[in-house]
Amino acid sequence: MLLEGGKIMKKDFYGKEAYLRYNVLQTIENVYKNYGFDSLCIPLLEELDNNELQQTAFELVNNSGGRYKLKYDSTLSLSKFISTHSDIRFPYKVYQLQKSFRNMEDNSLNEFCQCDVDIVGSKSLTSDAEIIEIASQGLHEVGMRNYKIRLNHSKIIEEIKKDSKIGQALAEIFESKTNEKALFTEIKTKFSDNENIVLGINEIEKIFSIIPSEIRKNCSFDINTTVVSNYYTGIVFDGCIDDTILLHGGRYNNLIKNTAGNALPSVGMAYTLENIIEVLDKHDVKVSFNNKIVFYLENEKISISKPLIGQLRDKYPVLTVNSEDMDMEEFINLCKDQSARLIAVVENDNMELYKIDEFEKKVKDTKTYKIGG
Repeated sequence: MLLEGGKIMKKDFYGKEAYLRYNVLQTIENVYKNYGFDSLCIPLLEELDNNELQQTAFELVNNSGGRYKLKYDSTLSLSKFISTHSDIRFPYKVYQLQKSFRNMEDNSLNEFCQCDVDIVGSKSLTSDAEIIEIASQGLHEVGMRNYKIRLNHSKIIEEIKKDSKIGQALAEIFESKTNEKALFTEIKTKFSDNENIVLGINEIEKIFSIIPSEIRKNCSFDINTTVVSNYYTGIVFDGCIDDTILLHGGRYNNLIKNTAGNALPSVGMAYTLENIIEVLDKHDVKVSFNNKIVFYLENEKISISKPLIGQLRDKYPVLTVNSEDMDMEEFINLCKDQSARLIAVVENDNMELYKIDEFEKKVKDTKTYKIGG
């Protein structure tokens, strides 16, 4: 449903679309788990504060006049969580798969799902490299190949904002060099007296040297990569396909404080689930998530089918459909809608498994599975 101004407030997800969302989330979560990160679930309703970073938060008032807000951002909520829990051990490697809400005036999403992952309490650039590696691995696992991870540094961005001539000079160097090593060398030579730019380039080079080669090929330095939040203090990056941004991330050393009020060096990133789904659909990426087997039950064969279904469910999700509830054409269409991996049918006390197109052809050729036949 689109409201005035193009703000997307609500959409129902069901069938294939819901299944795809669930499985993209599950795939991303498995990547986070494989790297040993812990899960965190934070209430979506938070007490209202005066955090200037959350000016577009949705505000709510209860019957008693209490003021609250809907969760605005996973990283900001993580910051509050850390500051109120003294039992957290650092470095704390954590992920969140939750919705965030923003009262935006442009065409941005007001409700979206952030797949957030963070390392809190680590100043090592190996943590920056690990977050970028995870970002790349997640995109790869959901079926994307032609993505780019674009890196910049908040210190370089600060210098460009201070002096447009710096930005122009960097742009000219950036456009003239195709070899990244030569690019870094020329920038550091030209700006040898600018501590921030040299620091930024050195950190980017260090991170690139740590990232595995198979991931490094999808990463590049890009002076056009900007920050989406002003709390970043080091490396910043995004992940994209064409013009669609799939993720944002970077280092933020001053945002999160422990219970004693001490700043904790941190780095993290978050996918926007809706953007990932959009790209998968736009590029017709074939996602092989669905292992579901759809079982066609005829009443006289239910007693035979039940033990077989039980055995299948030890390894696969199994959907059962009774022949009394739909005719064969409806059943085949259901299997297509479900993007089922296989169709299971009991024949002569044996179970046969078919791919959808194979089964549909057999029905057309033999009429064997016509209801009542």
